[in-house]
Amino acid sequence: MRGFLLRILLYSASIVLSLYVVILFANGSTDPFYLRTTTPRQAGLIVGSSRPAQAFIPSEMRGPLSPTYNFSFTGIHSPYGPIYLEAIRKKMDHSAKDAHHVVAVDPRGICADKSAPNDPHLFKERDLLLGTTPDLNSDPNILYFVHAYKDRLLDIIVKRFQPDQMFLHDDGWLQVTINRSADQQAKRVRNLLNDQRKEALEVGYSPLRYEYLRRTIELLSTTGNVRVVRLPISRPLLAIEDSLMPDFNERMQRLADQMDVPYIDFTDSVDRYTYTDGGHVDQTTARSLSKLIATGQPNPAP
Repeated sequence: MRGFLLRILLYSASIVLSLYVVILFANGSTDPFYLRTTTPRQAGLIVGSSRPAQAFIPSEMRGPLSPTYNFSFTGIHSPYGPIYLEAIRKKMDHSAKDAHHVVAVDPRGICADKSAPNDPHLFKERDLLLGTTPDLNSDPNILYFVHAYKDRLLDIIVKRFQPDQMFLHDDGWLQVTINRSADQQAKRVRNLLNDQRKEALEVGYSPLRYEYLRRTIELLSTTGNVRVVRLPISRPLLAIEDSLMPDFNERMQRLADQMDVPYIDFTDSVDRYTYTDGGHVDQTTARSLSKLIATGQPNPAP
């Protein structure tokens, strides 16, 4: 019996060791999120949805107002609320001084299901990675794979040698390389428009999420300055967002004034920029916007 138990123990240990070795191969090709849970606390953060995740490249921000790390996820994973605020609290370096933060905003980030816009227990992000992964600063982050990783562990190896269109860089920037053919571009735009039209019928303004946006700005302001930024999107998507929340810009400007922070609205010149699907800027525009944010240049006139 003792020998049998010993064999079981050794067999189990070999499996655990093998899985650990596989996890050590995880990098930016693993998925769009993992690396953001492996870095230590960061000084200057970029926070928001997938739009800033793709639009701002900290490693290429060379200027007096440069954030240092992109801690943006997606509209589903990181709308403003108690889960994202706590994640930001875990990731930020509270000892930093004169840090530069960017808080990216759009109507979806302060909306929730119309049936219960102010019930945080029903917010979907509670059951996703920021709500289920207790540690966001460990490398390797074993708990991420226990609580949040959705693919097979073997896929870590596969993607390492056969990466897909997304690659997460060490600075938190999500690089998306896509097929730029006219047909594929049109398909992406149609799909996103359809998704956004459907979502606009299901969600509405959440005063609670708005309050947590205010708290996010307040928290980040304790270690430096904050700029609130609305990124450019295509005109059809902008029309959907305007129908969802017609007073969004006015609301953001009032909040920025109350918090004594600048509000930068790039939707004043949406035709100047280029996009992958209408809702996310391409890499050329990302580099342009990163330079504007780093140097503090005003948004160029339309």
